[in-house]
Amino acid sequence: MIWTLIVASCIFYAWNESRFLWLILAASFVDFFIARAIWKETDPKKRKCLIWLSVSWNLGILCYFKYARFIVENISLLMLRLGWKGHISLPVVILPLGISFFTFEALSYSIDVYNTRFEPSNKVSRFLFFITFFPHLVAGPIVRAKHLLPQLEDRFGTTCDTSGIFLILWGFTKKLLLADPLGGWLVDPVFADPRSYSRMSLLLAVYSYAFQIFLDFSGYTDIAIGVARLFGLDLGQNFNAPYLARSCSEFWHRWHISLSTWFRDYVFIPLGGSRVSRVKIYRNIMITFLLSGLWHGANWKYLIWGGLHGFYVVLESALKSVRSLRSMFLVLEQWVWLRIGVTFHLVCLAWIFFRASSFAMALDFIHGLYSRQGGGVPNLAALGFLGVAVLSHLVIEPRRDRVSEMYLSWATPVQCTLWLLLALGAYHMNMQLVTHKAFIYFKF
Repeated sequence: MIWTLIVASCIFYAWNESRFLWLILAASFVDFFIARAIWKETDPKKRKCLIWLSVSWNLGILCYFKYARFIVENISLLMLRLGWKGHISLPVVILPLGISFFTFEALSYSIDVYNTRFEPSNKVSRFLFFITFFPHLVAGPIVRAKHLLPQLEDRFGTTCDTSGIFLILWGFTKKLLLADPLGGWLVDPVFADPRSYSRMSLLLAVYSYAFQIFLDFSGYTDIAIGVARLFGLDLGQNFNAPYLARSCSEFWHRWHISLSTWFRDYVFIPLGGSRVSRVKIYRNIMITFLLSGLWHGANWKYLIWGGLHGFYVVLESALKSVRSLRSMFLVLEQWVWLRIGVTFHLVCLAWIFFRASSFAMALDFIHGLYSRQGGGVPNLAALGFLGVAVLSHLVIEPRRDRVSEMYLSWATPVQCTLWLLLALGAYHMNMQLVTHKAFIYFKF
């Protein structure tokens, strides 16, 4: 069954990215044999050379395909400003689908083996399955080998967690019936020309994008986790109602959990984590968040987005360390919704840089929020979808397991009716000229 799913996963990937299927397979085989060599090697120097070979291999692939043009363009711009009239050219590099996800998974595998956190698999089929398993291949969650591989030995193919059916239904509902209408009717037109819209329209567009990207990304994650559960596999949790976070640090315990824990374990902690001086802790936080921003794309706007979140967390930590302010924070602990509201708006401010097509447009957008601009009004129907999105985040997301149990307790005709309603809703959206785009995180 494992080889059948590996072949199916390769076909799934090749359906849109056949030219880069070799890259996934090559990366997988290289890391499989390097990890085996690391485990067998007893000489510390040789083990260190091998782990650096794995790190260089994975980051080299990622840097070439994702960051080479960004680096070359910025070097050329710098040299031009310094008076050098030459030009560095680079052939067009196409970004492989899901490269940020499968390189991080392979990298974590080698690092965990090097740190003797678990023994590497001696079956290449197990490792290929870990990398290529189609639900998480192109947009995560970022799965750890030490979490997934033991499941192949224990219960793979012998059990089926039917709660996955609800997650698939809920994921498609979030994507097709909420995220796409919000994006097509409100977010896309306003962010395309922010100067043509009023302050209120800009504010609603920011709120809508905050929920669009959550519904879109968490929708895919729900589908991926749900499909895996049907095979008896647990991919872990990737979202936990992030807009109910009461601080920016808590937000990152709820948003894209597989990525935030990856950076915590393989960047923040190796840099010294919280075991160093306070200044170095702040440095480690900023480096971690800047790299997290860069992971999302080769663009300064993503660095700014990551830097803003790093600044939020550093500022929060610094203020809590001030003895005279501790009583104030104890009082604020009781004002839960105030803290949630402040955190949500800080996150929304960062989303502007994430969504805008350029840094200049982001500044233009923010300027519009603080000036009295006239202009058009976005599609009012989108406001209803925004209200439903907010309500679902407050009511369903925190109680998803209970809702899943309730769904599974219903009779089969009722469950089938919900699937029919989803199909009819998606069809209705098409009739309303809503463009159903690919999942946002496919491009990362």
